[in-house]
Amino acid sequence: MRLDEIFEARSNPTTNKIGRESVLDALKKYSGQSNIFVTFAQDVGKMSHPIWDNPKNVSGFKLGINPLSDWEDTPIGIYSYPIDYVIAQKRKVPYARQKPFLQIFKANGNFLNTRNYTDNNLRSDLEKIRNIANNLKWDEEKVNYIFNQFPKSYNPAQHIWIITRLFAEHLMSNSSRPYVNWNKLFRMIGYDGVIDNGYGVIDEREPTQSVFFSASNLTLIDVIENKKQHQIGFDENDPEYHYQIDKRKK
Repeated sequence: MRLDEIFEARSNPTTNKIGRESVLDALKKYSGQSNIFVTFAQDVGKMSHPIWDNPKNVSGFKLGINPLSDWEDTPIGIYSYPIDYVIAQKRKVPYARQKPFLQIFKANGNFLNTRNYTDNNLRSDLEKIRNIANNLKWDEEKVNYIFNQFPKSYNPAQHIWIITRLFAEHLMSNSSRPYVNWNKLFRMIGYDGVIDNGYGVIDEREPTQSVFFSASNLTLIDVIENKKQHQIGFDENDPEYHYQIDKRKK
């Protein structure tokens, strides 16, 4: 190692220590764990100490919900991917893959999993919504109209996803921010998040993803620098490609 490289390594221990292993190698340490997720982040907070000096100490980083989300057709929350999905895709996930950091966290709580959400679950949740509507004195005619809007072709997870959206948009207070209402309604019926394993309930263009409605049930366990993220480009088949094009048109 040249002398200038030694000084560079000492002055920038964070970037150099992560450089000893690839991003995929760093992710693979957590593979096979169904409650481990990855979110791609632009801002991870002020680092109070280099995480790579002590990987178990992540107190200098933040994991939270952006209250100024660009997305108005999904509930506000922390959006992420299952760890094994990110590994299988070699980081080339549909959204946000060019952001500079990957946050790895463990999720614990009561989550709606689209893979095993049943008709019985749906009936129970619809009854909870009916009780909420009665207690909050929502317009009964509108409530009944929304309850009767769904074709039988919808699976139970699609049904609860869409009906909560309609109530959030049309009957809850603060109607100017339905994506906030939507988050609140899911928590009111007892869910800390939704895990979508290939069904496209959250977004049909991105069938595998998860959304968590609060950071209180999440434990941040690692932060990885997304090296060479600028080389993970987009093409016209990527949802984010079209999103970025639409943003430029506005």
